[in-house]
Amino acid sequence: MLQKINRIHRSDEYRTLRATGKFFRTPYFKLVYTISSENGVKIGVIVGNHVGGAVERNLVKRRVRAIFREILPLMHMGINVVIICRPEVMRLSFLLLKKEIVRALQNCCLVIRS
Repeated sequence: MLQKINRIHRSDEYRTLRATGKFFRTPYFKLVYTISSENGVKIGVIVGNHVGGAVERNLVKRRVRAIFREILPLMHMGINVVIICRPEVMRLSFLLLKKEIVRALQNCCLVIRS
C-alpha cells in the first residue's frame, strides 16, 4: 500500500488537480498531473462505476497503487498525479498495466529513469 503521505485523499485536491493539471490519455486511463511546491509525490486513483462493480473497481485501485509503490523511487519529486481509469483497464494484466503506466509517465517526463 502507498504510504498516507503519498496519497491524495480530499475531494478538493482532486478537483483542483483536474481543473489545473495537464492530461495524457491512453486507451486505458487518463493521467492528470501537476507540478507541486511540496517535496513529495502524491498519487490519486479514480475508478468510476462504469468500470464495473465494487470488486472490479477495488482490484483496479489495488493494482494501480501497487504499481506506483514500485515506481515511486523513480519519479521526480514535487508531482501530484491522478489516474482516471476507463473500463478497458479491466482487460489488462498487472504487467501490461504497469507497462502502460510507466510509458505514460515517461511521455510526460515524470520519471527519472525507467
